[in-house]
Amino acid sequence: MYPLQSELFEQFVYDLEFGTILEDISDPLELWWPPRRINVAHDNLYHVNIFTDWLYDSYLEKTAVMNMRLKQTFCITLKSKRQNQNT
Repeated sequence: MYPLQSELFEQFVYDLEFGTILEDISDPLELWWPPRRINVAHDNLYHVNIFTDWLYDSYLEKTAVMNMRLKQTFCITLKSKRQNQNT
């Protein structure tokens, strides 16, 4: 469904901020996440990073790439979304 980890994470960030419930009150993902303010989404992603840091500390290199990609993609995604909102 998502060929690249970055695409999966971009969709996660989008769903976290805008929710997963569609206008017709359905949710194909069955997560039923409501929309969140950007600062709340940022706080949630901060905690995801804390968790992945813990995974890295607990299991050494096994999660290092995931955590680095999470931090980079999160910053890129937020910057892109803010630029799109301003245009």
